[in-house]
Amino acid sequence: FHNLAYYPGRSIAQVDSSWWVAQAYSPEISVIENGELKTEIAVGPWPVALAVHPDGETVYVATRANDSVGVVSVADQKIVKSIHVGDEPTHVVVHPDGDRAFVALNTEGVIAVIDLETDTVTETWPAVEDVSAFDLSPDGTRIVALAHRSGRPERTPLESDDPADEVDGVLIDTTSGTVLTEYMDIGGIINSVLFAEDGDSFYFTTTLGDNGQSLTSGLAFEHRVRRIETSSGEILADADLSR
Repeated sequence: FHNLAYYPGRSIAQVDSSWWVAQAYSPEISVIENGELKTEIAVGPWPVALAVHPDGETVYVATRANDSVGVVSVADQKIVKSIHVGDEPTHVVVHPDGDRAFVALNTEGVIAVIDLETDTVTETWPAVEDVSAFDLSPDGTRIVALAHRSGRPERTPLESDDPADEVDGVLIDTTSGTVLTEYMDIGGIINSVLFAEDGDSFYFTTTLGDNGQSLTSGLAFEHRVRRIETSSGEILADADLSR
């Protein structure tokens, strides 16, 4: 049985010369070296995202079905601890200083902050629900969290909608946990995000529905990569990969 709502997040990570892959529908991480499967590490149900500690000795895996982040020893290639973080963790990133990890909790609409010295959650910050794209700026000062949405941005706002439901994503300060920017109507089904090296902009992928096209025409969906100015939310560039 595959629950299609349990899509992987940032599920591939480089560890030394190997690639680690969270298998999402299988409770394990696959370790690939030189194009071949070296080993599989049991980690728990629905592992959807990976993050490597800056020292390279530990990999953190978000296991969405048991509400935890697993701590995996690179040397021993086994899980050594499980940190309960909250409901449905979908993404995890580690601060460049190696002192904290940040975890998107899908149904709670918050970010859990883990102290990596004690492996405990110290606080949570309001974000958005249904986070499908999550990244930490290269300097570690900001997080961008983007929601999956419906693929129909033109349907909002509706009078029955909560204003918070119209927010596509947020930019969060990693010192205070405050929301710096809210992003509105930047995409449809948002799938992934990556900060530019300078942190002044980020790239994300999105799928938009075109209701004027037949599903059999091949033109009913637009698959786009967009570049957004981090501070303002302005769309700086937009590439259609489907037409």
